[in-house]
Amino acid sequence: MIDTYSFETLRPRGRLETYSTIRHHLGYYTNVGISVTYSHPSAFAASNIQNVIFAALRRVIAEHSILSAVSLNEGASYPEAYFARLPSIDLRTCVTFPTRKTAVPGDGEGDAELDALLAEQHNINFRDHVGTKPFWRLVVLCAPNAKKEFTATWIFHHGLADGTSGVSDLQDLFTKKIGTRRAASFEVSNIGVFRVEDREGWQIGRTVFSQCGSVVGPAIMVSVATGRDGCLCLVFRWLEGNVEASLVKEVINSVREGLGGLLQGPA
Repeated sequence: MIDTYSFETLRPRGRLETYSTIRHHLGYYTNVGISVTYSHPSAFAASNIQNVIFAALRRVIAEHSILSAVSLNEGASYPEAYFARLPSIDLRTCVTFPTRKTAVPGDGEGDAELDALLAEQHNINFRDHVGTKPFWRLVVLCAPNAKKEFTATWIFHHGLADGTSGVSDLQDLFTKKIGTRRAASFEVSNIGVFRVEDREGWQIGRTVFSQCGSVVGPAIMVSVATGRDGCLCLVFRWLEGNVEASLVKEVINSVREGLGGLLQGPA
């Protein structure tokens, strides 16, 4: 049994932070994710990339102290709810290295494996391991044959950071009630362009910003990001049972046609 009361107390949660943590506590909103594909001209073994990522994470955690913080008394309100410092973090418990079944998709192609991974991750909250694990996790999806690239997915508690903060963490890694009427049918969150210079041979490609479906938010949530490769990625999220899949498909097709029309210009 972990005695979380012995952890170093940092500060009470702010009111906006409390809004995010209460939603997590109630199961209304689980997490946020940023996925970035990295490549290197030299091949590397899986064991080597693990060592590289663990070493980078130690530096990132030391620089961004919020990554070692956890939210305690999450169901309480201000000022009883607060942040505390984990005494230690075992990276082996919060970083995984699954292998892709297929190669990394090319430009303009969908990524079914990443879609499935995000759908799974956005359904996993941080309530079950309070005091033993941080409020974030990293999934490094490695290509099966192409040993020169991988996709890193950073999943984190919204009370620790927002989408823009998640981008910053990945850059540094390698450098309302239920049943009420929804205020909007859809919501678009755009974190802009992932701007970071390539370093020591590492190149950054596709960037994906994703969020879990929201119980009390808009019916359809669209998360937008543009990677260093210039690829504009849109992620559509909704809760099964709240929105018909056929309707979402029509929305996605309409957006695709609209963007295609903008790229082609006037007839």
